[in-house]
Amino acid sequence: MQRTTQGQNQDYAVFPRDSWPLLPLHPDTRLTVFAWVRAGEHGVSELGFVPCRLRPDGCVIAVDPTSAEGREVVDYVERCIVSQNLNARIIAEGTPQIRGHRGLRVIPVG
Repeated sequence: MQRTTQGQNQDYAVFPRDSWPLLPLHPDTRLTVFAWVRAGEHGVSELGFVPCRLRPDGCVIAVDPTSAEGREVVDYVERCIVSQNLNARIIAEGTPQIRGHRGLRVIPVG
């Protein structure tokens, strides 16, 4: 449902949303990540994330990046990278598992 106030899109406003009684926020707020960083005495050597989803009960769970839910999170992060003109890309190769969850690496482009 799209709500408007004086001609402005209010999709990001807080209002009751079907099946989300505890978190009546825009669906984008349900997409999140668990970020990880590997650093040593010379600074950061790697960074990445495990895609996660916020559930209606308020719990956050990790999702496989190749699943439909995981792909939605990864696509969102990729859109953020592009829209903010960041010098990075997301890859799966060489990514450590974090507590048994598959993650992705974020590497510089160029």
